Amino acid sequence: MLSWQSSALWAKKTNDNQDKWLPLVVHMADAAEVAKLIWYHWIPFGTKQKIAQGICLSQNKFTDVDDVLPCFVLLAALHDLGKATPSFQGKLRETEFDEYLRRQIIDSGLPLLLTIHPRETKHFWSSQVILEEHKFDRKLAVILGGHHGQPPSNANLYNLRTAYKKDLGWARGQETWRDVQHDLLTYALQLAGVSEQEAKAWQPDITAQVLLSGLVIMVDWLVSDERRFPYIFLSEKTKPSKERAKIAWEDLNFPESWTPDNSWDWMGKNFFRIRFEIEDPRPVQDAVLNLLKGVSNPGIVIIEAPMGEGKTEAALAAAELMANRTGRSGVFFALPTQASANGLFIRFRDWIKRLETYTEHDIYLAHGKANLNKLYSEIRDEAKEMKVAKTHGEFWVGGDEAEETNEDGVIVHEWFSGRKKGILSSFVIGTVDQVLMGSLKQKHLALRHLGLANKVVILDECHAYDAYMSQYLYKILNWLGAYNVPVIVLSATLPGEKRQQLIDAYLNNESTSVLDYDPVFNIGIPEVQQLPTWATTYDYPIITFTNEKEVRQEKVCGKNRSLLVELRFLGSDEQIVTVLENLLSQGGCAGIIVNTVKRAQEVARALSEYFGEGNVHLLHSRFLAVDRSQKEKELFEKLGAGGDRPLQSIVVGTQIFEQSCDLDFDVLITDICPMDLLIQRIGRLHRHDENNKNRLPKLSDPQCYITGMSDYEFERGAELIYGKYLLMNTRELLRELPSLKLEIPKNIPYLVQKSYQSEGLDMPIELQKEYQEAKSKHEQRILKKMTKASDFQISDPYKRLPDLVGWLDTSITDDPTGKRGEATVRDTEDSLEVLVVQRRGKEYYTLPWVANFKARRIPTDMPPEEGLARAIAECSIQLPRELCWDLDKTIKELEIIILHELRAWQQSSWLKGELFLVLDEHLSTVICGYHLQYDPFYGMLSKKIEEENVNA
Repeated sequence: MLSWQSSALWAKKTNDNQDKWLPLVVHMADAAEVAKLIWYHWIPFGTKQKIAQGICLSQNKFTDVDDVLPCFVLLAALHDLGKATPSFQGKLRETEFDEYLRRQIIDSGLPLLLTIHPRETKHFWSSQVILEEHKFDRKLAVILGGHHGQPPSNANLYNLRTAYKKDLGWARGQETWRDVQHDLLTYALQLAGVSEQEAKAWQPDITAQVLLSGLVIMVDWLVSDERRFPYIFLSEKTKPSKERAKIAWEDLNFPESWTPDNSWDWMGKNFFRIRFEIEDPRPVQDAVLNLLKGVSNPGIVIIEAPMGEGKTEAALAAAELMANRTGRSGVFFALPTQASANGLFIRFRDWIKRLETYTEHDIYLAHGKANLNKLYSEIRDEAKEMKVAKTHGEFWVGGDEAEETNEDGVIVHEWFSGRKKGILSSFVIGTVDQVLMGSLKQKHLALRHLGLANKVVILDECHAYDAYMSQYLYKILNWLGAYNVPVIVLSATLPGEKRQQLIDAYLNNESTSVLDYDPVFNIGIPEVQQLPTWATTYDYPIITFTNEKEVRQEKVCGKNRSLLVELRFLGSDEQIVTVLENLLSQGGCAGIIVNTVKRAQEVARALSEYFGEGNVHLLHSRFLAVDRSQKEKELFEKLGAGGDRPLQSIVVGTQIFEQSCDLDFDVLITDICPMDLLIQRIGRLHRHDENNKNRLPKLSDPQCYITGMSDYEFERGAELIYGKYLLMNTRELLRELPSLKLEIPKNIPYLVQKSYQSEGLDMPIELQKEYQEAKSKHEQRILKKMTKASDFQISDPYKRLPDLVGWLDTSITDDPTGKRGEATVRDTEDSLEVLVVQRRGKEYYTLPWVANFKARRIPTDMPPEEGLARAIAECSIQLPRELCWDLDKTIKELEIIILHELRAWQQSSWLKGELFLVLDEHLSTVICGYHLQYDPFYGMLSKKIEEENVNA
């Protein structure tokens, strides 16, 4: 029986004068019941198994994963034990209701303090200290200490035990507080159905601590929802917590966890046809399934194959198999950019809908602009309508998509839609930042780890991650390997050293090589040891995979698509027009990829003057988001698979064509760049076999023209972005090709491995001094990047980390939007995104071409209505780099307009916290000494005002 004192304590109370409260003992029982529901209906077997191993490994006791459920239930019930302290119970206002609560506590025999220190005695840290005081292991107790997202430091714990004992109720004359704390601990043990002796033996390892921390956070958030777990009047009795939890769970309506069967086995040759409508699977698609069928405990799989060989479908097929074998309930598909994630969203959604489970699957689009994705928003809104209809007992009938969603479709679940909770959805597709942030010291990190641990993780375009990002990648692979989470890595161009780093990170081995590969700024630290055979092979296409700690590798056999590309060098930009004039005389589609936005604009202008603006298309990162999306859509409709190819077309773009870009050019012109990126660009050349029979005679053979270099120098933008060292390697290796012909995929492994080998290349005598200087600068730059990346990283799971105390010390704080975390895991120069509107006279308008809201007047005395606000939010753009060199100055100038005229817009959920770039009637403005001009064809043009005056 609970004592009178225990029943008198409050866990929550209303702040709106309704005079309702929730007794602490009820909150504890609610949490215990919800923990059971989560365990039985949401957590996949693989995560349960890892927790069970982490708790019972030293005792070797468990025979079933459910044997450790009492541990989770106990932690859930005890998460707010620290509220049974005078420091928390004394946090009462000067109201009649709070005075009644104060009197109730004091009358029960529990003295309250006149002076409390809530900042130093946070109730969640107090929960940990109380549990440790009762001789429970710190490895268990720290899970309570971190349930608000930040485990305590050693200093926090020391101060609680010494300077603030009175706040905990441990000083002389406060014995009744110790009694009530023990009483509540006993109550929690009863709720969990476990003895105190058995619970004191639990010593979860570090992986189980993190996963249980994430689960306790989840429980806390669920049971703290006043709508689903209502407070009561003082004279009222609550329903039994089992009934309260059941009602709340039914209202939440979580989709049942995906439990994949072995469809890939019993479907046989029909698997790819049923899942992806592929009648004749590519060799790499067949190979990955055949290999993994013989793997009992798959870990990490690295698939290296040429562009256009179906790696995406191969990865999804492998994910099904690996999820089945390892007991996972979802997939996280990570891509380099928002654009690539949006581009793959439909294919990802369609695969989910074809899974044979006959139930709804929850999906989440994980990036900062997800709400602007039309299809994702439609799925989310549809789910909301269905929930409203069910709440009112209506039979809801929608369109075809709605009907499919009811059967075996895809939904966006309301509870999993938040920035921190989205990763808990079963199926997530988004930017790789969301995975890399699993390495970042950031509040509620355990929740992110839990979301990843439940899934198979696919990392696409791995060659796109530079040395800085790779440090975060290796760190999260340490943890994913420790959780036994299956990981699939995809790349067309991956050096052996990088392959070895990925495998060793996942297996938590010390790398036999200290090389680190970076496609933009590569480095090899001078000391180099012998690489294993599976890292040095030139075989290609190739699949490298682990089974337990064993590393295996297989070359993909079968007929792969082959391309023999004739390479030519252009000495000047003027030759671009001459070459295209000849090659496109009868028609054709040419692609031009350059290294900077400014250069892309200049090249597009020159070509437009000669070929006509209607035949030239420009695409880069400095367009309004709404314009770029439309331009991408039009390009893919014309030059994508099955596109309606125009008679003549010239597409000019930047590096955005290197990643997940399924365009098919008849001829390619590209700036010089590092070898692997050059091969990626060439992957857009003669990409679709079905177009080959219709290519004009002058374009029937693949041709790539390389510009931006000479024998002794490189185009300035290329050298600034990539550094001279990698460009010299690329130039030298290309010149060694017989007859300047590049054979894909045959030449890929040799060229990429040689380009990034740590010892560099043999250069002509006249270039050796310049080459060594470039190499030295290159290595120093990368060492600096690698060091910088460690500033906010968590530690390895198996090094110097017995428990989570201090795990997130020096973490990133004050990050309500998540943008700071995303920026931290990428080593990019400061950038600034703004929303663009137009001002005519004293009135503000949307831009003249924005769909549905063309030149719509925007009120300034109130927030815009939702549809209009969303249209404004879609008009985002990255400011030119030169305006970010003094970022504070630029922000200060932009804030002036918000403070004086647009303050009301901050009340809109779509516009809150945004900065606005205001253009005049001519779509131009002046800011920080630069004249900006937006052109729907060229994007944002920038020129320093002094330069304009000189030119004038």
